[in-house]
Amino acid sequence: MAIKELTLRAILGDGKVQRECIETICVDNIMCPYCGHCFDGGNATNYDASAVSAECPSCGKELSIMQSVTYTAQPMEESEDE
Repeated sequence: MAIKELTLRAILGDGKVQRECIETICVDNIMCPYCGHCFDGGNATNYDASAVSAECPSCGKELSIMQSVTYTAQPMEESEDE
């Protein structure tokens, strides 16, 4: 599921309104900005954290990707014995 689908804009052409998705941000999956298909990001990049591109298995288009890791840290709970 996409966390964010950024910069959706309406494009008027031939009397029809088209929507163009400029960028998607997801956790674990990649959402193709062309066709909207969600697929496993790890599998698509062969679990290579330095990969900068992937191909959408649905529409076959090449995607430019950026991967990041988020860490969340919390204080350890101290036991009452300490």
